[in-house]
Amino acid sequence: MAVTDYDQLSLGDLGQRLGDTLQDLAHKQVLLAKQEANEDLQRAIRAAIWLGVGVVLVLFGVVCLLFALVAATAALSGLPLWAAALIWLLIFAVIGAICLMVGKGRIPLRPLSLTRATLKEDLEWARQRLILRER
Repeated sequence: MAVTDYDQLSLGDLGQRLGDTLQDLAHKQVLLAKQEANEDLQRAIRAAIWLGVGVVLVLFGVVCLLFALVAATAALSGLPLWAAALIWLLIFAVIGAICLMVGKGRIPLRPLSLTRATLKEDLEWARQRLILRER
């Protein structure tokens, strides 16, 4: 309908136009949300790539540091390089195993235990109230 003089339109026509306009607006909002989500996803992917490259480079640096640590240990102690590497391997393995055991022991076996206890108390309180009302 090409009429723009709203005084000339009937109430039904105005309602129809309002419905069409709202539908068009909702459709455009959905398209805008999809476009924004796509742009956010692309930004997140680029950020994840930069983070991944950074992590890999930091790991390379740690490996180089460990090589230097082994070489320094071998040079200062007079041990062969393989023996110095074995010493550091044992040190890291023992400390790592201790960290793993401590971490495993700290994993909550009953998550949300406080919330569960509170819900049980609330349920019991509600039951008691219902029993009192029935009497």
